[in-house]
Amino acid sequence: MQRLKEEEQQKKEARKASGVARTEKKHGKGKMLVTAEERREEEARGMTPEMKMRLEREKRARAAEERMKKLAGAK
Repeated sequence: MQRLKEEEQQKKEARKASGVARTEKKHGKGKMLVTAEERREEEARGMTPEMKMRLEREKRARAAEERMKKLAGAK
């Protein structure tokens, strides 16, 4: 049992190191891995076009702010 727990921990660490963010989602009988992009698409399903546009604008603004921070820190 201890060996199995250690192997599971190593698998989790390997997934984190791979750079792909995934979450487990209960689906029917088992669990399903969902990427961050799939999760965002699922959350946006019930939104009106205006809400989707506003969400996209916010995402772009956050990305631009992050780039500005990196540039400011590099100087």
